[in-house]
Amino acid sequence: EEARSSSESELRVITDSVPVLIAHLDSECRYVFNNAAYEGFFGVAGAELVGTHISELIGEQSYLGCLPHIEDALNGRSSVFEMQFSDREGVVRDATVHMVPDQASGKNGGGFYTVISDITERKRLERALRQSQKMEAVGLLASGISHDFNNLLMGIGGCCNVALKRLDEDSPVRIFLDEIRSAAASGVSISRQLLDLSRQTKSEVADTPLDALVADTESMLRRLAGADISLRLDLKAGHRRIRVAPGQFKQILLNLVVNARDAIPETGTVHIQTRSVELGLEQARLLELVPGTYLTLRVSDDGTGMDAATAERIFEPFFTTKTMGKGTGLGLYTVYGIVGQQGGHIEVDSEPGKGTSFTVYLPQSAEDTQPSIAISEVQGRRGNETVLVVEDDRLVQLAVREYLGAWGYKVIEASDGLQAVQVAREHRGPIPLLISDMVLPGMTGAKVAKAVREIHPEAKVIFMSAHSPAMLAEAGHLKHGTETLQKPFGEEELLERVRQVLGRPTPVAPRA
Repeated sequence: EEARSSSESELRVITDSVPVLIAHLDSECRYVFNNAAYEGFFGVAGAELVGTHISELIGEQSYLGCLPHIEDALNGRSSVFEMQFSDREGVVRDATVHMVPDQASGKNGGGFYTVISDITERKRLERALRQSQKMEAVGLLASGISHDFNNLLMGIGGCCNVALKRLDEDSPVRIFLDEIRSAAASGVSISRQLLDLSRQTKSEVADTPLDALVADTESMLRRLAGADISLRLDLKAGHRRIRVAPGQFKQILLNLVVNARDAIPETGTVHIQTRSVELGLEQARLLELVPGTYLTLRVSDDGTGMDAATAERIFEPFFTTKTMGKGTGLGLYTVYGIVGQQGGHIEVDSEPGKGTSFTVYLPQSAEDTQPSIAISEVQGRRGNETVLVVEDDRLVQLAVREYLGAWGYKVIEASDGLQAVQVAREHRGPIPLLISDMVLPGMTGAKVAKAVREIHPEAKVIFMSAHSPAMLAEAGHLKHGTETLQKPFGEEELLERVRQVLGRPTPVAPRA
């Protein structure tokens, strides 16, 4: 009797020390024994469990799911399977279940043991990894096609612009060219958004008007919201700017809008508001910010809302209130991280049945908040310098040549690196500027620039590329500070960069 008691005590110590759920049930599926982890998971004392049918603890639905495995165990067959249980707080958890027959009596039907391992975190990590792999695959695909796609879009848009300038104002053809140009511009927007969202672009911080950032994404937001959700914009930040990477800001906005859309069960409204606010010492302290001027982005919905306990966890990684397959729990966590990197703050206001509002505070840029004068409104746009354009895509070459030629520049052309060097040797007179694509047959743009400058040391260089300049620099293809133009670019952007590189400063709007 002493030996048996000692053995039972030793068994209890061992089973209570392991982090898995262990229980012994009889042939009628009633509890005989369970360990401490089992009690802690379901929130029931061991004395209360003895004699209780398993269905009373795990629920009728889960019991029916386990029944085939229970029958196997009672017939002497072990099994391993995965299923879900609700813990003592009602949170659904993923678990691996081992069922082992109790054959101590020497015959089948003597009951069975269950060993349950909580694998919820592992499952969340697996889902996050799969989502990350999907995003990486999309990014690699987008990056792979971006060069040709962006060249094509630039050529289409550029040729449309040139043709429109040469047509009479009352020409019936203008409407069709306008539609083609608009479609090309939409393609440019989609291409850049795809690269931004797949994180294949290096974050390039710029001082950008908040309202313009939101407005540029409006069409994509409406597609995301769907036909049953009304999207309302109330943009009142004016020309005030924030210093942010546009791609990262779009991630903030898109994640918040998607979150709002998913919180609306059928039909509803998503509001997007922008404002400028001045935070005093006390208010800034409450928000853990530095006192000063901030621009706010507020995204609100009239959906289901959240209770206080859920709202406290909403920014945790992998935490989600959405059903299986509808969320990774990384969207708001990503938003929280980006806002923090920008020196801002995000707060949530929600109540069950009354919707949710997210308010993002971002520091206003110290740069001049007045709008710049359009390039067509300033003097000094024309030039007479010789520009060597090296581009293997005929449409892009045609567009760049027409853009520059229309404003007085003398354009000489080459379609590859070897031809560019030959043209440079044969040209009589200086070549103040070389504009070269980064990806060329036979020679890279960097090698072309080096060879041309050995012949014309006075030549300044602008590189064109359909890839992000920051990514090219990171890969070692560009030196820091090199002048670049990311395709697709328009006439105004090209002329402004040419004017800057050639030493004629860009005119700015006068201060008020």
